[in-house]
Amino acid sequence: TIPGSPAPQDRPGALLAPVHRSHLGVSFRASRTHRLDSGMVVGPILDAMTARRMGSSAVAIASKNNRLLVAGLSLTERIAFWSTNVPYWALAACLVDGGLVLHAVCAGMVAAVSTAFHGVVMFGSGSPWYDRATQRLIALDILAANVYGGVLAAGAGLVASLRIFGPAVLLLTLSAMLKRRGSPRGYVWLHGTWHVLSAYGMWQVLTQTPTSA
Repeated sequence: TIPGSPAPQDRPGALLAPVHRSHLGVSFRASRTHRLDSGMVVGPILDAMTARRMGSSAVAIASKNNRLLVAGLSLTERIAFWSTNVPYWALAACLVDGGLVLHAVCAGMVAAVSTAFHGVVMFGSGSPWYDRATQRLIALDILAANVYGGVLAAGAGLVASLRIFGPAVLLLTLSAMLKRRGSPRGYVWLHGTWHVLSAYGMWQVLTQTPTSA
């Protein structure tokens, strides 16, 4: 600091300057990544709005939608949809192989929570704990996706994040709408594609963007 000059934290824009986090392998910038994150909670928001309109609870509406979804799909379709979580596991394995162990753990958590949530939704509808389990798992799924996705998006920057994750988040949003409009096959196609594209997007950020170095 030059004598007589303002302290770094008092300089205009200092709080918005890039802050390097070497243990994560990315540089964080102030960016409007909440635009991307908001797409990851569309489903619960729609359920809450429907519940309010019908004088019901969001949990009851979500459980009803899940059961209607399962009823409209064959066992083969449910298994095929569930398998779209495989790219998350593949990403975690590739990150371990590449030495990005912390990122591999984070990607593994995303994979585990998504696999567990969709597995319970698709194959556990006859269980007495179905409603409680799905609500707890979707909360974890949203948390994992938003936190880790937000970290990666902040590291890549707004423009790169929109380019990499924008199409995937759009498909996620549309899939949530289709699910609640009684289109189970439309949902699994779009949401399954979201799984694949978001995993690929994470791989792009971690291996191809300058901030991943």
